[in-house]
Amino acid sequence: MNPNIFHINLYHVAAMATLFSGFTLALLLAFAKREGHAANLFLSAALAVIVLKTGGLSPIFLPALGPLLYFYVRGMTVPNLQFGRKDILHFCPLLVAYWIPGWLVLISVIIYLYLSHRLIQHFYNRLQPVLMDRPRFAFRRLDKALHLLGLLCMLWLFNDALSFAVAFVLIGVAAEVILKLDSSTQLTTPITDRYDAKEKSRRLKEVVAANRLYEDAELTLTSLAVKLNIHPHDLSRIINVGMEKNFSDFINEFRVRETARKMQDAAYDRLTLLGIAYESGFNSQRTFNRVFKEMTGKTPVEYKNSLKKELPNDKLAIPSHLPPVILRSGSLPGWASVKLNRNYMFRNYLTIAWRNLIKNKVLSLINIGGLAVGMAVVMLISLWILDEVTFNEYHKNYGRIAKVVQNLINNGGVETWFVVPYPLAAELRKSYGSDFPEVAMQAADGDHILTLGDKKLSKYGSFMEPQGPDIFSLKMLAGNKNALNDPSSIIISASTAKAYFNNADPIGRVLKFDNQTNLKVAGVYEDIPKNSDLAGMDFIAPWQMLYNIGQLGRDERPVAPQHRTPLC
Repeated sequence: MNPNIFHINLYHVAAMATLFSGFTLALLLAFAKREGHAANLFLSAALAVIVLKTGGLSPIFLPALGPLLYFYVRGMTVPNLQFGRKDILHFCPLLVAYWIPGWLVLISVIIYLYLSHRLIQHFYNRLQPVLMDRPRFAFRRLDKALHLLGLLCMLWLFNDALSFAVAFVLIGVAAEVILKLDSSTQLTTPITDRYDAKEKSRRLKEVVAANRLYEDAELTLTSLAVKLNIHPHDLSRIINVGMEKNFSDFINEFRVRETARKMQDAAYDRLTLLGIAYESGFNSQRTFNRVFKEMTGKTPVEYKNSLKKELPNDKLAIPSHLPPVILRSGSLPGWASVKLNRNYMFRNYLTIAWRNLIKNKVLSLINIGGLAVGMAVVMLISLWILDEVTFNEYHKNYGRIAKVVQNLINNGGVETWFVVPYPLAAELRKSYGSDFPEVAMQAADGDHILTLGDKKLSKYGSFMEPQGPDIFSLKMLAGNKNALNDPSSIIISASTAKAYFNNADPIGRVLKFDNQTNLKVAGVYEDIPKNSDLAGMDFIAPWQMLYNIGQLGRDERPVAPQHRTPLC
């Protein structure tokens, strides 16, 4: 494809990608009925602002990017604080956005990102120092995203292309919000299944705690299922549905509790923190430090140093009301033989999906419509790419066929013409014959009247020298390519032969050309496909015929000599 036609480059591709994906996610955020919907509206608006800029539509709303991100973080960390009239003042710079320099807008965004970071820090400071501090882990990714956005905005001051990086980060944040399950989604599990899973999860905790199975550093979902004589899928469902967590969190909670208990036990003072962690079931220092901080909000050292300020030891240990359960060789837990019913799993999934579609009609329309449009666009782009990469492949040695053009200087500019002087063909044969073994002149394509008896049809064709059909490797169905050596002959396409002669043999039949000259059909070639420069060529007449009808030198528009380099 000629790049000068559409002027498409990597910048335009990135702009289109952020525009379509960003707006789709913004709409999903705006209409999705999830927890924190009010805060998601600010994130949706911020995403729309940045993709309007990267998409090349309008950067006029950029001063609102910082406040929108700030109010999104505030809605997540302080959900009870409503958006008031005074908060509208944060968007006053939009009134003079046309006159605000770009660097000042980016500095304001960086300031708001810092204020958003402070909101998360204040949220952490309000938390009570409990062992399983899950909200701290929930906002850690958001805090990292704010730091990354701040860095990218500073780099954006020096290179406008970094705006795409900011857009991609916001798209990632929005995608994470969309994919994160909330409580309303979890309620779609059938009540009976949830109750059964919760009851079995309670008994599972008793078994794991009483038999200290978590101390096995190599413990996996499969190995635990083997010890309990239960199918891994059933065990996974008990943990996921009954406890609403994954296997790693389930086991690591026991390990962190055990580690915290041993930190307060004087009998373990002889061990280092890492030694205590290994005895509690952890198998690496890095995993221990990461999991401990995720679940407590503090590093092991910080927690050890603050034990006097922490809750009493009895609050950290496993509750005493759990009766001990001992696994014996050959004995199985009494509940292990009862398996969850999975016979109607797919039917339940379809029912849940249908109910969600009915409940969230607008969101479903956006999802299904976006998916349909996206698939259609991908298919169209794939077909277009296929057409481009296979263009002219119908012709054998298409990579060695070239078209000669000439550049003319007109009013100080250079113009490219497809018309060349006729003597150029002879000069190429004479002086450059070793480079171009075959050279053929072709006149401009056009419509002409071909007549057979009372049947007159307008057909599209061209005039070529005898070497033309061989250069283009036309696939002859009847006759031969050398027919153009006879100035009174013509070769036609298969569809043209069908239009005039139906199933009869066209070879030797006579067609009148433009009501002037009778031409004998000397060959029929296969129809040329549309992804070819010769697409739609219904006939090819001999070059010498231009002399016979008096057009050569008077009304000629030869489209340059066609030439081919030597075959290797």
